[in-house]
Amino acid sequence: MRRLLSTVLILAIAQTICFSAPVAETVASAVPARVEDPTAEMLRSLPNASGVAVCVGWTDGALPERLAATHGLLIHILARDAGKVDAARRFLDARGLLGRVTADPWTPPTLPYPEHLVNLIVLEDPAAVAPSERLRVLAPGGIAWVRSAGAWSTERKPRPEAFDGWSHWRHGADGNMVSGDTAVTVPSGVR
Repeated sequence: MRRLLSTVLILAIAQTICFSAPVAETVASAVPARVEDPTAEMLRSLPNASGVAVCVGWTDGALPERLAATHGLLIHILARDAGKVDAARRFLDARGLLGRVTADPWTPPTLPYPEHLVNLIVLEDPAAVAPSERLRVLAPGGIAWVRSAGAWSTERKPRPEAFDGWSHWRHGADGNMVSGDTAVTVPSGVR
């Protein structure tokens, strides 16, 4: 439990931007059926291929290993079975990935992350995590890849209209550092 909490804390610190606005809908789409190895598609679907990725379930380790080839991702594997967690840790340690990729036991139905932290969720069993829980932990622009009946589909969390865009170092081309963001308020705690 202590290891899980420290891993979650490290992942929370690694996330550079935390958002607090509620989001009510997702944008879902189907992935072409010909995609057998969706890793490249997953990475292309991320806005900047960095952040926190979560793989729910453990099969053979190939997917987290391929995702780890992208140096901007921290990957957290969650598995229900302690034996699978041990197998994942041995697999990762043998390949020198342990640290950038971690594996911890997990008890459904909630994911052990604060709101708006995760950029990519890979879910082999759609019943393991409810859509509302996926939305809760996904950052705006984050995407969930869900495998159902052998086919992959995606769910992207849209960016709320209350968020202001910063296209330049000082907000806009005019150099004004004042944001029109209405979602962020005075900090009231640690997330």
